[in-house]
Amino acid sequence: YYPKILRSANNRTHPARYRNMVLSDVVRPDDDVNITLADMELQLRRIVEAIDTGFALGANGERIPLDNPKGIDVLGNIVESCLLTPNETYYGDVHNSGHI
Repeated sequence: YYPKILRSANNRTHPARYRNMVLSDVVRPDDDVNITLADMELQLRRIVEAIDTGFALGANGERIPLDNPKGIDVLGNIVESCLLTPNETYYGDVHNSGHI
């Protein structure tokens, strides 16, 4: 992990993660940031559930199959939480939140 990575969206660097660092909730009202470990754990459980069941849930509740050649792309979009994620509200923003 390289802590000097710059986020172009807000011109800030990602903080370093030191050995034995304990994760905690991040609440920064001035930056409109409220990330809880409970939310991240729920989002991760939902991602694992999608993998276990073989389908993801779209924003309209539709089942999106993961057991085809495009399934890994759908799963990657969920984890990365990019513009192509099928349901950001449900699966959250685990990857990016982990950097904060």
